[in-house]
Amino acid sequence: MINTKYKTILVTLLVMLVLVLIGSYHGRNFRANHLLTVGKIVGYDKGCGTKGVYGQNLHYEYYADGKLLRDSRQTSQLPCDIGVHIIGKTFPVAYRKYWYGYENNILMIPEDFKLYGHPFPDSLKWMLQYDQSNK
Repeated sequence: MINTKYKTILVTLLVMLVLVLIGSYHGRNFRANHLLTVGKIVGYDKGCGTKGVYGQNLHYEYYADGKLLRDSRQTSQLPCDIGVHIIGKTFPVAYRKYWYGYENNILMIPEDFKLYGHPFPDSLKWMLQYDQSNK
């Protein structure tokens, strides 16, 4: 018979494996099955190195299913002072409703659009000057 200690370890490993598989599926499912809406940058926090925070924290709001929702995105792919340049600007937001709420991501640079399978729009080419992911 298997020792109780080994049974506990085996069950723990199986639970961890199931959680990893669910998380992996969830991420792929969101990227493959999402809707697009328009989001607006409404604020930002200064960051870049303070208290272990890297990158600008951008606050945005968007409408989904008739509701005004708010979220934020911290990114190191944009310069620390990006907030002052894009406050009030609009960007696409990929979102999906789940039983626990909404998952979303604001799309700002070519890498974001590629991740969600959308072409980078000409209307956002002005953002290329701020994109640090290719530098």
